[in-house]
Amino acid sequence: MKKKKYLLTTIVMLCAITTANAQFVDDDFDDLLDFGVEEDIPLHDEYFNQIYVQYSPTRYNFDGITPNLNFNEFAVGYNRAIQIIENKPFFIEAGVQMKYSFSNGDDDHLNASYKLFTFKLPINVTYKLYIPHTEVAFAPYAGVYFRAGMMGKQSLNDNKTNLYDHDLVNTTGAEWERCQLGWQAGLRFWVQRFYVGFQYGKDFPDDNKLPQIYQSSVTFGVNF
Repeated sequence: MKKKKYLLTTIVMLCAITTANAQFVDDDFDDLLDFGVEEDIPLHDEYFNQIYVQYSPTRYNFDGITPNLNFNEFAVGYNRAIQIIENKPFFIEAGVQMKYSFSNGDDDHLNASYKLFTFKLPINVTYKLYIPHTEVAFAPYAGVYFRAGMMGKQSLNDNKTNLYDHDLVNTTGAEWERCQLGWQAGLRFWVQRFYVGFQYGKDFPDDNKLPQIYQSSVTFGVNF
């Protein structure tokens, strides 16, 4: 009788140990499958509206007619981004920019001063390169623009001249064109919603459209 009790007790203990061991093995196996696998939780929210301010030291080239003029330019702008590949940070951006430019001239231009207001439509292709496990990204971009001069004034000895009036003579000796096409390329450094960017751009070569503009820029912007 005692032997039967011992045998029954042993069987019950073996069953309990086997069940516990099986559960332990299953848990370890699940942990092994999950090892090194992280949930794909995006660290960046994509924003599609962008406002910015920009400063540009700019060179106006007159193709041998007269020496170059150096301008300081300040701009404000807005861009709208469209994500063109689902789940990829690849965008087309279209925007509008208003720019104020001024130059105090030089001896080659009789120390005349210049003031310009310019309207610009830039279009860019942009790709964001995220740094893993951070909220930081680099965004190279390139594109084209349409530029239109809204107002251009030259001041010399209290006399003002409309730079875009081809019937009037200005100190550059060139006929200024209002509209031009060009290209730009740059790099933005993003931290969450905010970024700083660096850009270079120039007009497409056209001897019939002066001045030809060469522009370097630094930009500060925010997305929303």
